[in-house]
Amino acid sequence: MKPRRKFSNEFKLDAVLLTLQEDRTVKEVSEEMDIPYTLLCKWRTKYKKL
Repeated sequence: MKPRRKFSNEFKLDAVLLTLQEDRTVKEVSEEMDIPYTLLCKWRTKYKKL
């Protein structure tokens, strides 16, 4: 089992902003940044509620 990683708010924001660019999908960004797809989706949901 992998140890849990802590992501800074800045890292999360950078990842979410990358997914909002029209030329990148959430799946692509999650793979490139080694973030679980579902976790990145949760971050996007939180960002959109702001």
